Amino acid sequence: AHTGLAVRAQRCVVDEQGRVYMETEAGFGLVHTQDVGLAADAVERGLWVPQQEQAAELPHHYGYVRSPQAIQQSQAIQQSQAMQVQQETQATTNPPNN
Repeated sequence: AHTGLAVRAQRCVVDEQGRVYMETEAGFGLVHTQDVGLAADAVERGLWVPQQEQAAELPHHYGYVRSPQAIQQSQAIQQSQAMQVQQETQATTNPPNN
């Protein structure tokens, strides 16, 4: 694992682009390109049998978010837009007294 801890592979997954993922007790993740050779050796020796899955299904199936930063940015934009609509609504329903 990228944490330096030893983990045991529970499942090997390959998507339609040939990217290799591993599910372990530490979670689900993409195998680093430097480690793909090790994964290939394990497959060739019959230690792992890769399962084919569509990349688009992986976040739902394994319970992760691809880009937490993108979600946070989207939520910030939505909040900003909601505040702007609220301010515009207040301005039209409560016009200044002259």
